[in-house]
Amino acid sequence: MTNQEEQMNEPEQKAGAEGSEGQLIEAAPEGEPASRAALRKAIIGGAVVALLIAAGWISGYLALRNDVSALRQGLAGMEQKLEQGLDRQRQAAAVLEDRQARLDSRIGELTGELEALRNKVAELGRQQTRDPEDWVLAEANYLVTLAGQRLLVAGDVAAAERALEAADRRLAELARPDLTPVRQALQQDLEALRAVPRVDLTGMALSLGEAIASVEKLPLKGVVRQPRSARVEGEAEAGTRQEDRDWKALLRGAWEELKGLVVIRREQVTDAALLAPERVDFLYQNLRLELEAARLAVLRRDTANLRRSLATAEGILERFFDPDSPAVQALRQRLAAMRGQELAPPLPDLSRSRSALREYLLRQQRQGA
Repeated sequence: MTNQEEQMNEPEQKAGAEGSEGQLIEAAPEGEPASRAALRKAIIGGAVVALLIAAGWISGYLALRNDVSALRQGLAGMEQKLEQGLDRQRQAAAVLEDRQARLDSRIGELTGELEALRNKVAELGRQQTRDPEDWVLAEANYLVTLAGQRLLVAGDVAAAERALEAADRRLAELARPDLTPVRQALQQDLEALRAVPRVDLTGMALSLGEAIASVEKLPLKGVVRQPRSARVEGEAEAGTRQEDRDWKALLRGAWEELKGLVVIRREQVTDAALLAPERVDFLYQNLRLELEAARLAVLRRDTANLRRSLATAEGILERFFDPDSPAVQALRQRLAAMRGQELAPPLPDLSRSRSALREYLLRQQRQGA
């Protein structure tokens, strides 16, 4: 109950109390004094008023306690909602901070790339302002450097010669008298390169490969070589016939073996004729291996091993193979020609042209500064 309702009901309560007192006074005995009746009336009225006031206070207290409890519950709900909202705000702030850190890092990277791009643009601008003759000199310097690298690293004399010739042509286009010493140095290095004996390593390797493939076709001295497959079939057929022989054939075979104990040799018999068929196969295989070793030496520019392998192969051809065969003669001629080749001739020094051109460029830079 609220205070306004208590104030509105208070006159009604007083009126009711006065009516009750009047009834009590009227009901008082006639012989009782008037003062005692009035006192009783006042006491009863005060008690009623006190009870009414106490009831009002109690009802107000209960209503206030309910309001406070509801207010506390509302405050707790609001506090929980606020805490949840704060958590979401914290999470969003953490995400934003992470994104900001990534953006700062990316901005730093882009700043570095932009600075590098600016430097490149500035360098290109400086290069565009250079004299076109400077480009020709830079190209000639590159060609001279390339010639030295090809000669020292790969031993490619032809490539080095082409590079120096190109550099000389580029310098000739400038038509500068002060480039005469540089061109003289280039001509000296070119003459030194042209004096180096040229060796066709690829051609030698291919020729040896062809010789290796044709080894099986070379004839031996005084021997008609039967193919290995035919020899194996002949031995198998001989074994079968041996099982089918009768006693007469066995006697005939024994007689032939006795006659074979006496051997008549001619003076011109060759070493190859004395070899068993299996040994003949090894002979061809040895010749093939020596030619393979020679080809490997060519690819490695190993002159010593090349000559050693070719000498061994020529010895095998001379001792065991038919000297009247055109194939044997052609192979021996090719091997003899290869044995006289120098696979790694001494290479000239190209420092004259490189030093002359470098000094000229340094003088140009000093004059430009």
